Amino acid sequence: MSIQEATRRRVEEVEPDRSQRVWTRGMIAGGAAVILLVSALVVTAFLISGDQTTQPTVRSVDSEAIMRDLVNRGLIPSQALEPASLSREAVTRDLVNRGLIPSQALEPASPSREAITRDLVNRGLIPSQALEPASPSREAITRDLVNRGLIPKQTLNG
Repeated sequence: MSIQEATRRRVEEVEPDRSQRVWTRGMIAGGAAVILLVSALVVTAFLISGDQTTQPTVRSVDSEAIMRDLVNRGLIPSQALEPASLSREAVTRDLVNRGLIPSQALEPASPSREAITRDLVNRGLIPSQALEPASPSREAITRDLVNRGLIPKQTLNG
């Protein structure tokens, strides 16, 4: 046996034949394709299931069911479900405590002009006549008398 033949035999023993190499490459490519396909299916299934959970479903429910849902979520107090519900002030205080509305909502509304005047009269800062209704002006009295027909119209012009 010559050196060339011996070398060729050794190379043939070490290297697999061509059909075996093609089969191995085909298995690797097929396995990679299967892995890609399964990954794509898993991602698609995840995205589809994610869309269903984020979109609200439209349904008709009565107000009691809505109130129950809000209580279950902790957005309103459970006393709201009772027939004698909380006062407006108590609900407002609860919402302020939760930080859902500003604390200015608890401050009393600004007093009316009449309440301010009454307070000033009680303190003695202004006379009590300020609480009496304003007396009509001379022009208003004259117009009223003309409308009743008690005095002539020419009185208004002069």
